[in-house]
Amino acid sequence: MLEFIKGDLLKIQTEYIAHGVAEGNQEGLGTGLALKISSKWPEIQTCFKKYARSGKFNGGSIWVSSLNNSGPRVIYLATQPDCNFMIIEEFELI
Repeated sequence: MLEFIKGDLLKIQTEYIAHGVAEGNQEGLGTGLALKISSKWPEIQTCFKKYARSGKFNGGSIWVSSLNNSGPRVIYLATQPDCNFMIIEEFELI
């Protein structure tokens, strides 16, 4: 079940935080929530980047961090294509 909570996401008492990110190698992750997570729990983002570089993190994939003794586990959701490139399937010049 999803529960919507207002406030600082990094200070809430919950078992999991879900985070939508682009698929691909994840060399970015230096802004927004990703930056906050890596600043507070760098080991989680290090493990996630290693997994993403394996090529297994594609659209629709999820990755769940292992136990986090200092906070919630993080669920990374591949919700969009790699932000470093795009594929145009079809276009028409006008």
